Order: sequence, then C-alpha cells, then structure tokens
Amino acid sequence: MDVSQAIRNTENSLRDLIHEVMRLRYSNEWESELGVSGDRLQRWEQRREVEAKRQDGAAVEPRLLYYADFHDLWNILRKNWELFTPILGERKRIEVWMAELERLRDPNAHNRDLLPFQRQLAEGIAGDIRARIVRYRSKMETPEDYFPRIESIRDSAGNAWPASLRPSTRPLLRVGDELQLVITASDPLGGPLEYGYNWHPSGNCEWSATNALVIPIQENHIGKLKELHLRIRSPRQHHAYHGYDDFKIFHFDVLPK
Repeated sequence: MDVSQAIRNTENSLRDLIHEVMRLRYSNEWESELGVSGDRLQRWEQRREVEAKRQDGAAVEPRLLYYADFHDLWNILRKNWELFTPILGERKRIEVWMAELERLRDPNAHNRDLLPFQRQLAEGIAGDIRARIVRYRSKMETPEDYFPRIESIRDSAGNAWPASLRPSTRPLLRVGDELQLVITASDPLGGPLEYGYNWHPSGNCEWSATNALVIPIQENHIGKLKELHLRIRSPRQHHAYHGYDDFKIFHFDVLPK
C-alpha cells in the first residue's frame, strides 16, 4: 500500500468511526451533534450533489461525512472527545498525529514526492490510528484481539458497509457487467492481508493481494437474492473462521445480458 492510499484509508476509517459512534450516541439526530456549523454541512451537501452529477447516475457515497475536509474530522473529534477517548487514547497524541497527517497529506495530494522518513512517519501514524479503530471494533464484536477485521466495503452498485443508507431495493446486475468494489481492512498485529470473494454456494474463494476487486458477472450468477461473500485473511496459520478472518455479505438480483 502506498502512502497516499494509507492516508486515504485512515481518513475513511475516521469517517466511518465518527459516523458509527455519533449515530450510536445520538441516533438519527447525530448530524446536528457533530459540532460543525450549518455552513459546513451545506458545503458537504453541495459536494455530494456535485459528485452525483459528475458520476452521471452511478452510485455515489451517500454518507455526508465523506464530503468533509480532513481538518473537519479533527474538529469533530475534538468537540466530542469524551466519546472517542476510549477508542483513540490520549488526546494530545492524536492531535499531534492528525496535524502531521494533514501536513504530509498536502504534498502527497499534489504529487510531490515525500522523503523516505516522511513516508515512514505517515505510514506509521496511519497504521496506528487504524489499528486502534480495529481493536475497538474487535472488542465491541468479539473478545478476540488477534484476528483482522473488515473496516468498510463499497461497491459500484451502491452497496456499502457500514452505511446509514442502503439501496431501497437490491442492486440489479446483468451478465456481462463488472462489479467493482474496495475492501478496507486492518490487522491488529500489523500483518499483510489478502482479499477474496465467492458467490455462495459456489466453489473456492478467489483471493487477491489488492483490496480493489473487479468481479465479472456471469451466467451462473443469474437469479434472485444472490449472495456475494467478501472475505479477508492473514497469512497466519490460524483464522477466525475456516480459512479466513472476517466476512460480509452483499445481495444482488442478476438478470441475463
């Protein structure tokens, strides 16, 4: 994973975390409790509308936080810190790290090469923040603090996990389509991961070293309520499940070409 991807994954992990924690605390009123101004919320709304027009009908990220600036994320964390300190730890440390990530993010965003020590710093900070979030989810969902966890998944048909908004109907695919998706995951022990999928109850899982998957839709996928199983695994001997460590399921209706 390159530095730009590591920073983007950390941004998105923080967005997912803020959405998850604030929604759990404040239910459907969570956006009004973020501590940001109405002007900022309106600006995010405008960005979402622009992105929807740019994509020309394709699925776009529905969650408003995905249109916030990087510094907005720290402002939200700072103003609601009592909710996040059990997850992220000492406030001063996270404040320094967020400032460093924002500083290192700018040259990277403009395609200027970072020096080796800057790359290592960015990767280290990004990895530590994401590992803290994964440990939080691990403790929320299971007593284990060993197995890798999926942080988020998004596909080109409109599915997302976790998500506040899901498609009102199951996404419709046709034979010949290519479903594109990105899985963001992290290993609490800092190891590499593999990403895979299979169509239940079909055969072996297709594994890849990259988290961006392109899945061709074929005739044997035709049917209603087709289950796409998305998995991750570490190279370690032992796994949370039979041969893999975490999974999520997306459903589709698939029609002939």
